[in-house]
Amino acid sequence: MKNNQKHIYLVDGSTYILRAYHALPPLTRKSDGFPVGAISGFCNMLDKLIRDEKQKNNLTHLLVVFDASGKTFRNKIYSDYKANRSSPPEDLIPQFPIIREATDAFNVPHVELLGYEADDLIASYTKSALSKGMQVTIVSSDKDLMQLVGKGASMLDTMKNRIINDSEVIEKFGVKPDKVIDVQSLAGDSIDNVPGVPGIGIKTAALLINEYGNLDKLIENASQIKQTKRRESIIEFAEQARISRELVTLKDDIELPISIDDIEIQSIEPHKLISFLKAMEFKTLTEKKAKEFSIYPDEVVSQKLELNFNPKEDTSEYQKNEEDIKKFEYEKYSTIQNLEELNEWKEKISEKLAIIIFAILIVFDLVSVNRVYVNTDNFVVARQVDKPYQSTSADKKILKDKTHFRVLDASREGQQKPARAAYFHNSLSGYHAAKLNRFEALLDFHIYKNNPEVLNMLNTKYVIIGDESGRVEASTRYTQPNGNAWFVSKFKVVDNGDEEIRALDSLDTKSTATIQKSIFKDFNLKEAYQIDSTSSIKLVNYKPSHLKYESKSVSNGFAVFSELYYYKGWNAYIDGEFTPHLRVNYALRALPIPAGNHTIEFKFEPKVVETGSEIALGSSVLFGLLLLLGGFLQFRKKE
Repeated sequence: MKNNQKHIYLVDGSTYILRAYHALPPLTRKSDGFPVGAISGFCNMLDKLIRDEKQKNNLTHLLVVFDASGKTFRNKIYSDYKANRSSPPEDLIPQFPIIREATDAFNVPHVELLGYEADDLIASYTKSALSKGMQVTIVSSDKDLMQLVGKGASMLDTMKNRIINDSEVIEKFGVKPDKVIDVQSLAGDSIDNVPGVPGIGIKTAALLINEYGNLDKLIENASQIKQTKRRESIIEFAEQARISRELVTLKDDIELPISIDDIEIQSIEPHKLISFLKAMEFKTLTEKKAKEFSIYPDEVVSQKLELNFNPKEDTSEYQKNEEDIKKFEYEKYSTIQNLEELNEWKEKISEKLAIIIFAILIVFDLVSVNRVYVNTDNFVVARQVDKPYQSTSADKKILKDKTHFRVLDASREGQQKPARAAYFHNSLSGYHAAKLNRFEALLDFHIYKNNPEVLNMLNTKYVIIGDESGRVEASTRYTQPNGNAWFVSKFKVVDNGDEEIRALDSLDTKSTATIQKSIFKDFNLKEAYQIDSTSSIKLVNYKPSHLKYESKSVSNGFAVFSELYYYKGWNAYIDGEFTPHLRVNYALRALPIPAGNHTIEFKFEPKVVETGSEIALGSSVLFGLLLLLGGFLQFRKKE
């Protein structure tokens, strides 16, 4: 970049606010309890941005762009657009207008426009700035803005200190920036409630767009797509994809509320900024900026702000301990200060009685003193303790479904607290010290990238989605689960595990299983199996260590089970007889099943448990014998 080239920074204000809010613990102003966490984070982030980018990247123009409240033109296109979003957190709402005041205090212009989103304004400013030969940096990590990346325009993720250019967009979407709109049109967006095409995720969408060029050509040639389910979905939901394209395409021809010439970076007015920071009671930042400007904070009057806030301060609990301490009757106690005083006490009472009395006094002293600080009001019975996680409306909806399935929590809270969904549901996420490497690989390569076929083979019926405001919902439109077990008709044979996991990118897991060549030969499997309309396999009993299925087919079949393959302990039985089982689809169990009606069972019977039980039994018997021997010897000694 030339040193004399003008460089405009467009700050995505809404994303900045949310990042600031979630980055810090809840903070309040000491004087009245007014919430200031988001304001504090925003001020520090804006201050750092201005300071760093002026020094390093010739920042010449700066604008903060906020979202205006209310609906936008997109709601006229699709009435359910962002319908799943709820109100922001209660303690964040009163901070919104003050954050605008903070932007003014830093002498930075800001804009918002009714009927449009901040992203549309950023797109319009980007287009205008590029036409003037300016360098553009969009301060955000929002994926919806990645369509604007290109020659002369990049994004800056300040939280990760990362520049987003073409290569980063390709890493995220699998396509160059000019194709991002087409990919989003197919994949949709659960956060903004953009419908897309059911069953098509980012990865599949990228494969299709890279193959056909764009959305229109894909729809035009949809009949040529080999995968049946994928082909049918695109043909059926073609118009929905076109609508989604309108929703995700940013409007770049809005009349600019403030001319680019008027957003040239201005010097901060020291007294104005210090006045605001003092009003917010940001002591550290106030002292830092005051030192920078060489002024005394005490000489600056705090800014008077109109706050939409009703303080509810209750100091009774804080006063309680002091009142209880004053009630403590110290005169009732006598302190033994030397050995002579102790001997006087010992002369008055016998040795045994002294021990008893001292024990009672110690207990009484500890209890009476401790009750001043901690009493029965500070405790509750165990059944009154809150659960570690509170169920949401999405959880309640899922819990009504009594069938056996899995849940993927793709919400913001699910990513931050992966164990939350596992507390309520049979979840794909969560922590376990013994999680298999193969399942971890599935998570990284497919599940976290929302590959629908992998979610289907793992019998994922519900996906919990949410928006940045915290609202969540349980959706069934992103997957078409294969069930707990199913018959497949053919195989995709591969050489190794790497090819096996990659094959899942484009595999129709309902009809086809991918298998390594060595396993295929060891089990002497057929190239194809016939599946008739009456063939079925269903789960009839589920316990963590014992799974039971019933199958029915008129010919020999091959069944895949939506359970992880683990040979160290899991054994398979058909009608009570041990039957070796194998691994397919990189991580799942499978079993050739003969024609007819059969009962299939998987039992967890690890050898180490059996050995451990035997050792424990032997130890208990030996301990009992030693006790008997000790008792016998003691009896003989008394005689």
